[in-house]
Amino acid sequence: FVKSTADATGVSERKIYSCVAAGSMFSKDEVYKLRQAPKTLKVGDVEALGKIKEDRIRMGVIDRLQQGTAKSVAEALKAVAPSKKSKTPKHKADVEYRNFMNTWKRLPQGLRQRFIEECGDELSALLDEWNEGVDVS
Repeated sequence: FVKSTADATGVSERKIYSCVAAGSMFSKDEVYKLRQAPKTLKVGDVEALGKIKEDRIRMGVIDRLQQGTAKSVAEALKAVAPSKKSKTPKHKADVEYRNFMNTWKRLPQGLRQRFIEECGDELSALLDEWNEGVDVS
């Protein structure tokens, strides 16, 4: 099937396998609705639709495609599940700090100890300065 489909469509066998895998994730109801859509889905749309794991979102996308209110899965997905704002900090210092902390948390205990041994005096001096500026009472 895959070989003959690839030959007939000019699409690679790998792409056909990918589409078959994506298509096998659809229920009978979803396939029925997609066949009623005014526009036939493109290969990339089938794959994109197969990657949508949440049923509610996938059904919303399929409904928009069926009704013809969206021309592609990407367009329907934007309407059904608008992307949330990225929580990435905007300031370079915040990004660098987050990267440092992520790295620190992944370090093995031995490397953490080595860092403290090499930078301990400097860290201690910084903590002393910081504590002098803090009212302890």
